[in-house]
Amino acid sequence: IDFLTGASINNKRKEYAIFSDGYRAESFRLFVRSAEVKKFSGFTMKALVDNGFRLGITMGYLYNDVITDLQDDPARADKVMPVSSGLINFAKLLEGDIDGFLEDPVVGLNSIRRQDLVDQIEMLPYEINTGDVHLMFSKASVDEKVIILFNQALAKIRADGRHQQLMEKYTH
Repeated sequence: IDFLTGASINNKRKEYAIFSDGYRAESFRLFVRSAEVKKFSGFTMKALVDNGFRLGITMGYLYNDVITDLQDDPARADKVMPVSSGLINFAKLLEGDIDGFLEDPVVGLNSIRRQDLVDQIEMLPYEINTGDVHLMFSKASVDEKVIILFNQALAKIRADGRHQQLMEKYTH
C-alpha cells in the first residue's frame, strides 16, 4: 500500500509512514438505531456502557482516553466490541448485536445514504474530537517529493475555496 486516507498520526505509524498536512478535522460520532435515539441521548459514553450499552468500535482506530479505558477494562470487555471494518458495525447494529457504534461522521453518513439506511440509523450529537486526519504515505514506496507536491496542492485548494466546497459536499 502506497498511501491511506483518514489517518491519525502516532509514534508507531511514524516508524513506517510519512504524513501529509492535515486535510480535515477528525471526529467520531455515535450512531444508533433511529427508534432508540431518545433512549440513548444525553448520556456520557461511560454511563451508557455502565448501563449495558453494547458499543461497536473499529480495530486500529484511535479514539480518545475514555474509549481506550472502556475497551481496556476487563469488567466491560463484553460491552465494547471491536470489529475489523467499520462497515460491519452497520450490520451488527441492525441485527441487534450492538446498541450503537462510533464512526467518522463523514464515513457514517455517506454509508447510511449509500446503503439506504436513512430511516433506520441516526447519528447522535455525542462527539469525540481527535485532531486532524492526514494522508499516510509509505516510507518504503513513496518519495518525499510526492508528499510535498500533495501538500502544495492542498494549500492551493484551501486558498481558492475548493477544499471548503468539497468538505461541505461530504459533510452536509
